[in-house]
Amino acid sequence: MWGSIIDIEINKKISNLSLNLEGEYRTRENFSESERIKTTLEANYKINKYLKIGAGYSFVCYNDIEKEWENRHRYFLEAIGDYNIKRFKFSLRERIQGTYREDISEYNKQGIRMRVNPKYVLRSRAKLEYDYKKSNYSPYLSTELFYSLNDIEENNIYKIRYQIGTEYKINNNNYINAFFRYTTFHNFNEDNEDDCDKIIGIGYKYKF
Repeated sequence: MWGSIIDIEINKKISNLSLNLEGEYRTRENFSESERIKTTLEANYKINKYLKIGAGYSFVCYNDIEKEWENRHRYFLEAIGDYNIKRFKFSLRERIQGTYREDISEYNKQGIRMRVNPKYVLRSRAKLEYDYKKSNYSPYLSTELFYSLNDIEENNIYKIRYQIGTEYKINNNNYINAFFRYTTFHNFNEDNEDDCDKIIGIGYKYKF
């Protein structure tokens, strides 16, 4: 099934500190249905040229197929390491993420624990970028693994996300990002938030 993402981001850098405010809208069912609206506030601190750490919070309005719209609160801590080899940039991000769903019980009517709330996940992403000489395009590709940390039955990798795209620098303040994302699902997870395995997306970023 196909879906789409429209993303807008505002970024402010103050010395080694970077602040980001991001809004995202997703569709599913071959672009015919709203899937979620998400707002994220994130802060990153650059320790040195190879490593930065960050923390963030997201408020998610998610359109559950069975329960209709529900509110979710997401919080995360992350560390990002990167290394440049000529015009290539390789980065690895490790993120611990928790998601709390409002008015969702861990137990069913028979008192049996069927799900976890909040749900904790380790997200590991490897990304390779290329900086074209004398060009405003910066193509990239990435792979991200989702590993459950408090699954009721067994913790495992339940989702793998592949993404390829390019960022286009309009000027020093304005950037556009276009991408294609493909997701594979493994070991069925009750709280899986991706309703589409193929997504096309476009984003706009303003830096100041």
